[in-house]
Amino acid sequence: MKTSLDHEFYKLLRQPTTRWAPLVLLALQLYTALPVANLITGELRHHTLALLLAKSPRRSAIFLAKAIAGYLLGAALVALGLLLAFLLGALLAPGGWGRAFHQHALWQALLLNGGGALAYLFFALSLVLLLAVWLKNAATVIITGLTIAFFGAPLSNLLQAALPGLRPLLVWNLLNMINVISQLGNDQLQVISGLTNFQLLAGTLAYGALFLLLGGWLFARWQQ
Repeated sequence: MKTSLDHEFYKLLRQPTTRWAPLVLLALQLYTALPVANLITGELRHHTLALLLAKSPRRSAIFLAKAIAGYLLGAALVALGLLLAFLLGALLAPGGWGRAFHQHALWQALLLNGGGALAYLFFALSLVLLLAVWLKNAATVIITGLTIAFFGAPLSNLLQAALPGLRPLLVWNLLNMINVISQLGNDQLQVISGLTNFQLLAGTLAYGALFLLLGGWLFARWQQ
């Protein structure tokens, strides 16, 4: 397992897309999905995955190593974003972190939203890995991921508004989980998602775990 992790970190950090990820994170967190998707689709394109699978008797260890490498990279980028936010706040508005922001102090809201970003990261990257194994095309994976990220929550809200009688069930659809990014720091958004913070967080993590399990199952049965 340690050898697999070392290999995945080396390949992840050597990709050109990874070098730009810290800057792009400030505008688009989902950009992290590109090098993660390339961990699988790139190896398929360059015909190196077959050799890797042939040399390792445990495909699950390879897939888990790719997932861990991707999650740790994404978590590092989220932490970097939070650090930059605190530094900019200290420079531009010293003493302003104690001001009220919705139902929390500003610094608390930022940390809560950071936690939501980490939960969404687990959800999004698990989905990206699943799609990468299933579709085997990085461009398609990224387009699908971006579509869900930008239009998922509005589509979920429209669906709930169109079918109010089914809302108790529809609030658990996977698109509604995207609200975890912003709701944890603003309790008023519970009216929009229809879920408490705990329910939304639990649902997001549950979907992420399901995507990860399905991705691992497909990877174990990979046929190029």
